[in-house]
Amino acid sequence: MDLKNTMKYTKDLSILYVEDDEDAIEHLSSVLETLFLTVHKAYDGNHGLESYNNYYSMYNKYYDLVLTDIEMPRKNGIELSEIILDINPNQNIIVISAYNEKERLQQLLTMGITNFLHKPVESRNFFDTFKKCSKLICEQNKMKEELHSSQEVNHNLEVLLDIVNQVAIISKTNLQGTITFVNDLFCQ
Repeated sequence: MDLKNTMKYTKDLSILYVEDDEDAIEHLSSVLETLFLTVHKAYDGNHGLESYNNYYSMYNKYYDLVLTDIEMPRKNGIELSEIILDINPNQNIIVISAYNEKERLQQLLTMGITNFLHKPVESRNFFDTFKKCSKLICEQNKMKEELHSSQEVNHNLEVLLDIVNQVAIISKTNLQGTITFVNDLFCQ
């Protein structure tokens, strides 16, 4: 169990935990609350979907991670995952179940869900799965920030170029002395 190494990736992330077994949700929630910045709990699939949508409405972003049981009343974990992936195809989801049915596992894989925990959850598998998912999320977030930053730099360069074009006469010549470029101010 490598709690410290896992927390390096999870400490700033949010998670929605959907589970109908109150004992399981209370037990696992205490561990999740140690790992994650934000932990929200829902007690069935409908409540989970409502929480998912409310979180987006409040924060204008989705949960970083969704952990859901498969067998639940009102809406099972597979149905919930399908709806969430329709809303946000990039959502990271971990499915947890006491059952090991090939058919359901195949259905999850077809949906693109590759993170699965079997109950009772072994602590090593638990931490490895959360570390792997959270590390990927952190890398994705870093790439988004870098992309946003480079877009900001490009925008600032365009603004600067517009300002220079408005106040400076610019011409470009080749080695033979032929003018190859002039800005609008040069032509006025």
